[in-house]
Amino acid sequence: MHRVLRPGGTGLIVDLRRDAPMTEIKRYVNGLGLNVWSRWFTVLTFRFMLLKRAWSTQDMEKMLSGIGFTKVELRTNDVGMEAWFEK
Repeated sequence: MHRVLRPGGTGLIVDLRRDAPMTEIKRYVNGLGLNVWSRWFTVLTFRFMLLKRAWSTQDMEKMLSGIGFTKVELRTNDVGMEAWFEK
């Protein structure tokens, strides 16, 4: 993204946080209005597949700071994060 952003350009990455607690994951899934089977399957998907592949906030911050953006800001929510950066 650094290569394709113009000077002064802003980029955004929205991703799941690896360090999101399972209590927050369950609260998020329960709010989706799924039936019992779908809720159970979705929680298992988060736990055994999605969280393992997600970035931690520290890793994302470390990666972005090493690239050379002029401004980097990480915002977290219950289960995810937004990485805002500017060239």
